[in-house]
Amino acid sequence: MAIRDLLNAGEAPVQARRVFTNRVSEAEAFFDAIDRIRAGADQLNLSGARTNVLSFYGHGGIGKSALSKHLERLALDRTNSKGLPANVSLRYDLSSTSARDAESILLALRASLAHAGIKAPAFDLAFSFYWSETHPGQPLTEYLSPSTFANQAGDSIDLGSIMQDAASDIVSVVADVASFGGVGTAFRLTKKLAATVSQNLMHSRILKNCLYLRDALIEENMSDLRTFLPHFLSWDLHQIQTTTDPHSSATFVVFFDSWEDVQADSISRGCLEDVLSQLVFLMPNVLFVITGRERLQWGDKGSEAYLARTGAINWPGLTLSQSGETNQHLLGALSHKDSTAFVVGATAAQPIDPTVLSALITQSGGHPDFLDAIVDLWQSATSNGESLTAESASGGLAQVYQRVFRGLFPIEQDLLMAAALVPALNEQILASLVPQAAPSEVTRFLSRHFIENTSAKWLSRRLRPSVTDLVTAARRTSSQLWSPAQVAVAVAAAVEAVLDGCLASAGAATFESSTKLDQAVKFVVDVEQNGAALPSRTVDLIFAANTSGSGGRLFDSELGLRSRYFSQVLRSVITLESSQAPNIDLPPIGTPDWLVDTQAVAEARRLLLAGDLPRSAAIMGTITDSTPAIAHRRAKLEILFASRSGRLKRGRELAKEWPIADERNDLLGHIAYWQGQFTLAHEHFDQAAASARADQRDLEFARALRHQARVEAIMNHPNVDMTLDAAQVANSAIDSQIGQAQVCGARGIVAARRGNAEESITWLHSALADFEQTGAIIDVASLCVAGAMTGRLLQRPDIVDEWSTRLKQTFGETEDARLYARSIAFVGGTLVAANADLGDDYDVPIDSARAWFAAGVPKTA
Repeated sequence: MAIRDLLNAGEAPVQARRVFTNRVSEAEAFFDAIDRIRAGADQLNLSGARTNVLSFYGHGGIGKSALSKHLERLALDRTNSKGLPANVSLRYDLSSTSARDAESILLALRASLAHAGIKAPAFDLAFSFYWSETHPGQPLTEYLSPSTFANQAGDSIDLGSIMQDAASDIVSVVADVASFGGVGTAFRLTKKLAATVSQNLMHSRILKNCLYLRDALIEENMSDLRTFLPHFLSWDLHQIQTTTDPHSSATFVVFFDSWEDVQADSISRGCLEDVLSQLVFLMPNVLFVITGRERLQWGDKGSEAYLARTGAINWPGLTLSQSGETNQHLLGALSHKDSTAFVVGATAAQPIDPTVLSALITQSGGHPDFLDAIVDLWQSATSNGESLTAESASGGLAQVYQRVFRGLFPIEQDLLMAAALVPALNEQILASLVPQAAPSEVTRFLSRHFIENTSAKWLSRRLRPSVTDLVTAARRTSSQLWSPAQVAVAVAAAVEAVLDGCLASAGAATFESSTKLDQAVKFVVDVEQNGAALPSRTVDLIFAANTSGSGGRLFDSELGLRSRYFSQVLRSVITLESSQAPNIDLPPIGTPDWLVDTQAVAEARRLLLAGDLPRSAAIMGTITDSTPAIAHRRAKLEILFASRSGRLKRGRELAKEWPIADERNDLLGHIAYWQGQFTLAHEHFDQAAASARADQRDLEFARALRHQARVEAIMNHPNVDMTLDAAQVANSAIDSQIGQAQVCGARGIVAARRGNAEESITWLHSALADFEQTGAIIDVASLCVAGAMTGRLLQRPDIVDEWSTRLKQTFGETEDARLYARSIAFVGGTLVAANADLGDDYDVPIDSARAWFAAGVPKTA
């Protein structure tokens, strides 16, 4: 059975259940939900109602995050009869981390269980197969270095080794092999080995009853497998919960905070909310506590536009009805009793007079921000040997915070001004904003109540948004606070510190480096949209984010869709491999040269892909080489331009001096390919793939593999099927629609060589549709050559004519397509006696013509 069938399992009727309405307290609702989970959820049931989600929602500043953290503390404070924690938890703040893809969240869940000593062999095996297929050449043990978020969730345990060892033990038993398909400790569960394990799972004592694991290990669709992986984590947990294991009574509770950030991007199927709602559905024995500004709409009509699992049949507790939404709770102010308990606990070192305390609580109205401000006032007062009075909290929240600010030490007032300028920070960033502050003063300031922790490992703190608004408003209306010039200098220093922090680790593709790049992108987008001038080094961040695949991890809103020029340029570069060009406004007056050059590089690259060589050349001529990164990109464009315009010898002269090994070999491989020097081209692409794999450069690795697959298809190479599969996986992993289409084109040649005309035509037209959708017209021209070759291989002149005509219709009689027109002529044998006019572009024109002609000779000829 395919995993898709399991994901689409039928729906079961709603069962009667105990009802809790919004009238119960938050803690009571929480522990009732835990008891409901412990009562037993059938984790093998892939259909039917789910009650394992609890939602708390309300407007900003009402205390959702504080409540969530309070509930987590309550859960973790409980122990079982064996003295072990009664619950295991994971907190995931969706506003502060860029690790919001399915892989990262699954690994964070697994790390939390690993830290609690809970084994997960089914998940480890299934994930090992998925990872090896989607990240060829990148061992999970390297990706999950001890500094990653997933490992942070597990207190820096070596999660990669734990998962590899568990999977390796199973493989060694059921497949009778001692290690994965690789060398040394490489984390590689190959498709062939996974199939062998699938056939022999009955020999595994611990996994023989895992019903769907066999199907998972032979699944072809990695997207479907990734969606279904939570089921195996649920299955593993269920084995613990139904045994005498010391952890058997533990409930796994996952806290998702700042859900409004997810809802903002819920537009169509496949969005993060769709992914996470299916994760929740597939783990009915785990409690998910979700906090955000808006209620969950999973049970509502209309949500089927962006969610796979919707309606009361799936989420009865999230549906509006006469009995209320039993699993959704609208938050309001804290009660007088709870407010008093909070302030008393926070001020226990020097208690506030009971009469004054009662007056302060009454004035707060139970608003969490107001209560925190009272604690900050108390902290300042006690530092100065003073006492609070009933008037200390008069005048409303804004005035109370003004008193808090005035009570800070002078250096802390500067630190407060600085913290309000940036969306996130750490000690290093804050120190760069206020260099005169001593380390101890920075540390003391970060312990203030108005500083929030985030789940991010790097930029781990931020000023509470409501306080940021107050400080910003005060700065704009008071001449006593920082001047615009001071603000500009401070923000510039912070941006430099952020760039130093993320670019230093950008060379290696690890979880940590990717999340740092994503956080840095969000940081610079935010400060630029608030008027900051960015340094020219920002261009290095933009291109690094493109290479690392940030476009597939960040929300659209975080890529800066607020129609500012910088944000448009950023998006243009970061999505080069996966979408058509966004609309770009004219640069405003005063736009720095490096930013204009960055857009020119992106536009010239897109025009090159579109086959518009004259306009691409014209734009390249405007680039001023304003930074080393820009000069580097322009020089590479010149090589691509020379080779794609048919000036192959000129392109080779430029490419030979290229300093980066994988890019140099890829460029030289292209030129050898069009020369008809297919063996040499194959050697270059093989070296490009090896270099990119060694340096963990995913984008270049995917490119080299797809180009290697194409030349192997031309050569009828014995490894072509294996290379095609690897190229498909690598290009899917980086979300390269162009790359996946190139693989389809190569498959068309292979099918034709094997005499399968229908399959060949299907592959070629699939590639054509994708190229046209992405605007990669130059790849259409290359596909026309492949199409003409398939026509010859199949001995179908009509197919040769079809693709020759398409090339003419696409480019007319312009020089833009001369390389491809010549190649089609070579394939057809009309230029076997290639004339001497081609000597400027080809080493030996007659040899090139003969090589292309020979490649198109069918088996029967």
